[in-house]
Amino acid sequence: MLFIMDTTGSMGEEIARLKQTIEIINANLASLSSKPKIRFGMVLYRDRGDEYVTKIIPFTSDLDAFQDELDKVSAGGGGDTPEDLQTALDDAVRKMKWNEDGIRLAYVITDAAPHLDYGQQYTYVDAARDAARAGIKIFTVGTGGLDISGEIVLRQISQYTYGRYIFLTYGERGESEGGKEG
Repeated sequence: MLFIMDTTGSMGEEIARLKQTIEIINANLASLSSKPKIRFGMVLYRDRGDEYVTKIIPFTSDLDAFQDELDKVSAGGGGDTPEDLQTALDDAVRKMKWNEDGIRLAYVITDAAPHLDYGQQYTYVDAARDAARAGIKIFTVGTGGLDISGEIVLRQISQYTYGRYIFLTYGERGESEGGKEG
């Protein structure tokens, strides 16, 4: 299970929620009758000009080691709204060491549309195509003030890889209005 996390300044609440629930996620997976070998990894991303564009946390089956890495994750940077999701997807699909015999699940979590104006050779379309070929299902989670252009890209990625798109809302007003807390 790979978490592709936007870690810009507005993502503090989502990062905190993952930190609070990773043990529950692990317990639920471990309780499955098939007894899967569970490995967690992360591709953290921000944008050009930030502290980093991407940071890879390799897959591990050691929950404590993963939690140690997760505890180091903090929100910061950003500012121009779009972030460099395309580089993160490139890392997720082509640089992570996926288990060839396992179920491959990835979760993109973001509140911002991707930069599509960087002229990157490897785009989110390429990543979705390669992920589908490799059997990687990408579930996308939009949060907060994600605009329609971001939602469209996230929906395309999920549909192409047979994942799902989910929008989380915490009772915001304006463009994100409509949900209720929790």
